[in-house]
Amino acid sequence: SWCTLSKVSGTGTATVNVTVTKNGSSSQRTATITVKGKQTGKTLTVSITQKGTSGFDHEDYDPDKDLDNNYSFSVSTTSLSFESTANSKSFTITGNDEWTAESSATSWCTVSKKSGTGSATVNVTVAKNTTSSQRSAIITVKGKYTSKIIQVSVSQKGSTGFDREGYDQDKNLDK
Repeated sequence: SWCTLSKVSGTGTATVNVTVTKNGSSSQRTATITVKGKQTGKTLTVSITQKGTSGFDHEDYDPDKDLDNNYSFSVSTTSLSFESTANSKSFTITGNDEWTAESSATSWCTVSKKSGTGSATVNVTVAKNTTSSQRSAIITVKGKYTSKIIQVSVSQKGSTGFDREGYDQDKNLDK
């Protein structure tokens, strides 16, 4: 029933197509086709062997589709803004994929977790910006089993030149 022939009888020369259905079992299976010449009495035997499945369906497998459907993640925000002072803020990764998080500006913008599995809170810490220019960084979050990449933009204002840290109003007014 899993192996069928396009013709089962005929006269003269002919082409016979053999069709097999998908083997859903892990076991190999074999069929025997016997061709008998009515007038000559000769017999020809053809063996058909079909391997069993490995449990993994290569035929219907689409790596992007299948992995993306089983694994996913998202982030709570794609933008973080900071004043010029040193500070920390966080974003949340939610999902079931393994992921990595990497800052494009590790000298002043760091992440508390560089990798993980599933949901997590990632703290983003920026150093004080002592320049008058605004600066920016990108935190790239990549899934291991998905094709998804999410970027979190980080911006930090430039310093105004006035250092509030260490400023003592009474002390500076006396001068």
